[in-house]
Amino acid sequence: MTHDRPKTTATDGTGGDADHSAPVDAVTTWTHPTGGYPRRINIVGCGPTQQTFHAAHQTYDVAIIRADETWTLNKALRTVRSHLVFIMDDLIGEATRSEQYRNDIRSDDRPIITSSVDAVVKEQYPHVDLHAYPILDVLNHCAIRALGNGGMPFEEMLDKPKIVGKVGRMIAGYMHNSLPYMLAYALFVNVHEVTLFGVDYSIEGSHIREDDRANCEYWIGFLRACGMKITVTDNTTLLNTTRQPWWYGYGARPPKLRDPTRLELEAEMERIGKITVA
Repeated sequence: MTHDRPKTTATDGTGGDADHSAPVDAVTTWTHPTGGYPRRINIVGCGPTQQTFHAAHQTYDVAIIRADETWTLNKALRTVRSHLVFIMDDLIGEATRSEQYRNDIRSDDRPIITSSVDAVVKEQYPHVDLHAYPILDVLNHCAIRALGNGGMPFEEMLDKPKIVGKVGRMIAGYMHNSLPYMLAYALFVNVHEVTLFGVDYSIEGSHIREDDRANCEYWIGFLRACGMKITVTDNTTLLNTTRQPWWYGYGARPPKLRDPTRLELEAEMERIGKITVA
């Protein structure tokens, strides 16, 4: 499935080897490895709610919205039928840890995005469709989105590359596990809607991933602020979903919520305009 989308241009960082001899201001164009332009994707992780994704496919009519692409990560490549795989761990280190896992990666025919693709990695994984994560491109893109949402005109950003770089490192420098990389990349390639399966950090009997949960939730919040729709399963602990919506401080008397009126929206937009100019 293809969609119309303007080309994504960014500075430095491509899907191939890093060329450190290239000029600092060299411009490259990233091409999404599948060759498509997905607007709606499924991301399937390795957590327990991965079962929800598989169960939805065991009926005549698939019980979840059909996405343009499905992305998975790490060892889920063994069980999840997907268009794209992310393995952000160093592939040389992964080969050292498990020969079986290395061979599974070697025999996979899907494009794989990973942290580094240098000569050593290529030698260890011949014939694999590997792409180095476009980290600088993604940082720049996130900074532009954040600054634009903050009211900075595009022309002003062009005159202040140091500010753009600083904001990009501040926002996108917080990537401590694979899911944030995948979410930031989804924003970068202009995905509009993401559904998460198997993205569970608080799992009974396993606390090793607990510290990474906040990192993923941070990126979900950032992407939602940028206008992306992100849906999680009702049985995941992510975003406290299994606790159901509740409002701290209200006890048994939750706030009465409703949609805003047009007049209320106009008043708030006018107020925002005043405080951003001040």
